[in-house]
Amino acid sequence: NDTPTGTASMRLILNVGSFAEDEDQRGLAHFIEHMAFNGTTNVPEGEMVTLLERYGLEFGPDTNAFTSQEVVGYQLDLPSNEEDLINIGLFLLRESASEIVFDADAIDRERGVVLGEMRFRDTPVNRYFEAFYDFHYPDTIITDRMPIGTTEVITTAQPEQFQRYYDEYYVPERA
Repeated sequence: NDTPTGTASMRLILNVGSFAEDEDQRGLAHFIEHMAFNGTTNVPEGEMVTLLERYGLEFGPDTNAFTSQEVVGYQLDLPSNEEDLINIGLFLLRESASEIVFDADAIDRERGVVLGEMRFRDTPVNRYFEAFYDFHYPDTIITDRMPIGTTEVITTAQPEQFQRYYDEYYVPERA
């Protein structure tokens, strides 16, 4: 982009979201997005944000991710387009695509964050849209696969459930 000059935006978009979850995985497409920032094969837990900050990025405005019913996306807005920083960005996106670690203790530590996000999103507007979709699309999985998931799955899911979704859908053909 010409504006702002000398910067770069990187995106990794996976053609899969909460529609692909099994019943025992409801919310894991979104939860996995959280886990990408909690440790990978080559970036230990707690180091990814530190690494990004070292290069001038802030978690949130410059580094983020999103999950919908149909896609999962990872976003990096780099403060410069220098080769070293581009390489770091590509490295981190590659780590998210194939190297997320689903450590049971790290999952347990992240559960509260996801549950907090669930409470934050439990608004009259969200409940309206769920009822709207139920009314317009009865007998479909549209409202059964809201990306935030279910409290039961978020509080009890084990590493194997995360790994099963990740192995099945985080594949080059979907990126």
